[in-house]
Amino acid sequence: HAPQDESQVTHYILYLAMNAAGDDKTYLDSDVEVGTNRAVVAPDKDIANFTHLVVYTKSALAEQSTPDALILSDMVADVSAVTFIDRDLDFTDLGGTITWDPPADTTEVTHYVAYIAEDGHGGGRSQVDAEAEVGTHNISMEADTTHDPFTHSLVYTKSQLTEQTTPQFELIVDRSASISLLNFTDLDLDKDQMGGSAVWLAPADDALVTHYAVYAAANAAGTNRTRIGPFIEVGTEMGVVPPDFDLESDLADYTELLVYTKSSLVEQTTPIALTIVDEFRAVGNIEFPDRDLDNDELGGTVTWSPPGDMTLVAEYYAYLSDTPAGL
Repeated sequence: HAPQDESQVTHYILYLAMNAAGDDKTYLDSDVEVGTNRAVVAPDKDIANFTHLVVYTKSALAEQSTPDALILSDMVADVSAVTFIDRDLDFTDLGGTITWDPPADTTEVTHYVAYIAEDGHGGGRSQVDAEAEVGTHNISMEADTTHDPFTHSLVYTKSQLTEQTTPQFELIVDRSASISLLNFTDLDLDKDQMGGSAVWLAPADDALVTHYAVYAAANAAGTNRTRIGPFIEVGTEMGVVPPDFDLESDLADYTELLVYTKSSLVEQTTPIALTIVDEFRAVGNIEFPDRDLDNDELGGTVTWSPPGDMTLVAEYYAYLSDTPAGL
């Protein structure tokens, strides 16, 4: 508080000192003009071994020799247990939620700020999403966030004055989970159609995988892809491609079968691909001499030449139809 009589006071002067008497004091910033009873101490001021903040009045002649003093209380508000689980299952990509436990004393905390950085001290840092208000203990990182060159996730507390300069951090572990040994044999023996079962080997670490997704696409990158069937729960390593799936459509000519893993956050952006081999088997030289001599009645033996490649052929079926296409 200002003195009751300020008539001779021109300024107030602030110091850090070793005791209430002002011993071994060090000057704080600039003098404060009379009429003001508030001064801002710049953030990141090293208090070293100082124990008191002392304030002197100053007249046009001299500075007061006996100050008013306040015992310094260095407020520390660090979060703890910073955790980030990468749920973007692509290698070199990150995504998920940064979580933490709040400080024991949040009296002066207004927000939390999360970053990814090149070290645990905040070098080359990049902010993750918006600040979180006190009371919230998580911040979401978008999927497809580039891992390189970031190595750490960090959380800072922030007061009305400033953000702390020393964060709490965790080393980032880039989790990736792709299937392997994808295999598919086309058992639909019509040209430009496929059908059968796609099978694969689960990722070595599938702890974060919730589902698989099977697609047909125009290339291995997934251009013009279309999903085949519903998402497949982890634990099942097979997807059914229904028969009569057209490899040529208005959208694309499908040449690749793709399998993506999916976490609770997002589906992979880089799949495992297998080039589709369209298996075509057709008989030839079909003959059917009608040996039933009654009008509007047929009878006899149908004969044909087998396909040149008999692999995948299990049975033959013969039908009567109104059209050559068998419709």
